[in-house]
Amino acid sequence: MLKARAYFSDFILNPVKEYSQQFRMLHTNGNWITILSRAMAMRNNEGELTGMVIGTHLDITNIQETAENLISTQKNLKKVKNKL
Repeated sequence: MLKARAYFSDFILNPVKEYSQQFRMLHTNGNWITILSRAMAMRNNEGELTGMVIGTHLDITNIQETAENLISTQKNLKKVKNKL
């Protein structure tokens, strides 16, 4: 959590076009989850920073687990093919 706060704080102090980061965090229910945090510094019509940030925090745990399972399955399939 401290790493996430430090990363986002740095973005607020030195905003670039878009902030995007994934964090693995311990949920209050005891499960580990993966959060995708994305934000953008708002600018006025002249391109100057307004001091506002808009963003989202999405739980992508299921997507992350599916991707990890796919990679594992592909590795196992490759091992089986090599044995044949």
